[in-house]
Amino acid sequence: MKKIFKPLVLVLLPLSIASGFPRSAYAVETVSTGYVTPTEVTITFTSLSLYTTDNKQRTLLSGTFPSVFRRTDSNFATVSLAGVTVPAGRYIGVSICYNTDRSVKLDGVVYQGTGVLNGSTIYSKGTTALAANSIVAAIAPVGGATTMPGDIVGNGTNNCSNSYFNAPVCVGAADKCTTSGDTVVDPASTTPNLNILLDMYHSVGIDAGNMSVDNHVAVYPYPTIGRAGAAFHLTANSGTTFGDMTLLFDASKRLMYTSTSSNNSIAGLCNGVGAITVTGAPATGFLNAYGPSWVQTADTTTGKVQWAAGNSGTGNVSVSSGINVLNNFKQAVGATTTSTCVADSAATPPYLGFTYTAGAGGNGTNVTWTVTRIIDPTNLFGVCTTATGSCSTVTSPSDGYP
Repeated sequence: MKKIFKPLVLVLLPLSIASGFPRSAYAVETVSTGYVTPTEVTITFTSLSLYTTDNKQRTLLSGTFPSVFRRTDSNFATVSLAGVTVPAGRYIGVSICYNTDRSVKLDGVVYQGTGVLNGSTIYSKGTTALAANSIVAAIAPVGGATTMPGDIVGNGTNNCSNSYFNAPVCVGAADKCTTSGDTVVDPASTTPNLNILLDMYHSVGIDAGNMSVDNHVAVYPYPTIGRAGAAFHLTANSGTTFGDMTLLFDASKRLMYTSTSSNNSIAGLCNGVGAITVTGAPATGFLNAYGPSWVQTADTTTGKVQWAAGNSGTGNVSVSSGINVLNNFKQAVGATTTSTCVADSAATPPYLGFTYTAGAGGNGTNVTWTVTRIIDPTNLFGVCTTATGSCSTVTSPSDGYP
């Protein structure tokens, strides 16, 4: 199986390029590390290729292109990356390469995890520190600075990841894109940029014992072509255990991406992304012959979402650990909803109509989730409260984002 990652402070960035899934969604994170939502993360992209429906690569970008992701970016803030647009054609995915060195800035962000730092605001010490990648806890900015130098995290190597779409994307006029089930992007009405979703919420790991930034940095954004639609981030908290959930929809309300992770086991939650290896798909689903397929459904009227929690198996196979069932994502920021993880055979319909290696699911425990961030600039789901449809300004979460 080609590598899959968990995407996604939610920042939806219509870049002119790029790809991937974020922080590893296959394993529960260890409790020795707590997380923060960083001030900035800079990722240097080196190449971009699209996969056509016959799995051939079409290279669009090659070079060195630093891109800055900021927690203050709202809605679909634009970051230009060489002005690359997607040419006409049918595509099933993206390959993105980047340098593993990332510059991370922390400026009074709130640490959430174990140890004496729990709940503290922390800052980068950056290049002024005696130890590499070190941090400092403080009530006021260190030395009077408002933004500390960034810490470099990584080993300097180049890495690549592949992301596959939940359905083929056809770029072209309607009379040229006639395959049923395709997502159509007509350049006459929508600029076919390749956009990036990077979920910065809890994306940077902190070793509280060593007072340092660790290597748990989300570097795998999820790509969309054309207009991005809406994103929901939900969190679950129980003491020092917390979980994160990301849902991404396109402009037609189609569910494109699902992901859950937690820093420790949460009863009733199956960690993983909604893409696994399948051998059969329903008429309404898409079977990707070259990589993982998205096993997920969303009722955009009731808000019920179901998805298989994909986990890396042996060899090239990604298997399910069960179906996460979220009762209602259509809630305002600060509202709560519940989920549970059931056996794949207990989904509605069973296995969501797909054929794949199924999981046993959870133990029936309900997990309570709080909606912590919504990005929906056109108010697709009608839960935003401002005239412009923006839900990006959040004041209640304990980590202070944004």
